[in-house]
Amino acid sequence: MAKPKILKAILLIIVVFLPALGCGSQSISDDYTTPPMVLRLAETYSEEHPSALATQKFADLVYEQTDGHIQIKVYYNGELGNEAEVLEQLQFGGIALARVNLLALSDVVIMLQDYIKPFIYPTPDDILNTFADQDENISSAAQLEKLVPLVWYYPDIRCFYNNKTVIHDVDDFNGLKLQSSISNAMTEIISQMGSEPVNILTGDTFKSLDRGFMDGGESSFCSFLLSDVYAMVPYVSISDYLYCPDVILGSGVTFSKIKRNDQELIIKCAKETFEYQKTMLLDLQMKGLKRLEEKGAIIEDSDILDTSIREHFDATKINGVTHD
Repeated sequence: MAKPKILKAILLIIVVFLPALGCGSQSISDDYTTPPMVLRLAETYSEEHPSALATQKFADLVYEQTDGHIQIKVYYNGELGNEAEVLEQLQFGGIALARVNLLALSDVVIMLQDYIKPFIYPTPDDILNTFADQDENISSAAQLEKLVPLVWYYPDIRCFYNNKTVIHDVDDFNGLKLQSSISNAMTEIISQMGSEPVNILTGDTFKSLDRGFMDGGESSFCSFLLSDVYAMVPYVSISDYLYCPDVILGSGVTFSKIKRNDQELIIKCAKETFEYQKTMLLDLQMKGLKRLEEKGAIIEDSDILDTSIREHFDATKINGVTHD
């Protein structure tokens, strides 16, 4: 089968951060003479996920480079809420930081939905390069929603998994009940492929699959590998049809109270985790493919499936089915 694309180019994304405080504002930190600043970071992944490993590395770097005066505490497994709830808390300052996915963020920063289209980016680097080129526009749109992008991570490949049938081509999606991101963009994509999108609480996916409330799902490959349904599904299809990077966000409300030099240090530390996240991601992808082969899962050729999906969406564009 075709293996995931692994490219060598490394992207450095430059983000436009919030302006410094006005005169007379009270800073959270004052050359580290005040008590340590503790910032909560919401992480919906488990600790083993490559992006979650990177968020902890980010926290460690900030701690080291401030001698412990800025401390970031990471809360894993959605302890502080799902992505939609976390984004809402970021907007009013209830949480200082969060790692979310582009799909969830696009329901808040609507202009990002333009970047979530099947096959518009040939490689993961292409979407990251586009985000770099559009950085000012994206950052400005996010800041209007009181959100501050710190770093976009290397996007995972996608996968479809189910316990009903081998997915050879797009016709095999017909009638399947697939769990996916609750984002508007992904719900529309799943529907256009003929499947029924279902929204099941993460903690109930194992039970829902077992009882037939869902037949499978669509997710990033690494999320699937670390999920509780991994052991239950015999059919897995890997696809490069869509790239949706994770991103670390800051709360505009919280960050407006942080001194400019501390803001810059936090940005710097976030960016320094990009290479680490990418390395961990590609490593888990390769190990995951091997594990699937060893357990006897049927892994469909991604080139054949992607060709079918591409032809399907090209046809829907011609017929005016898509909603841009």
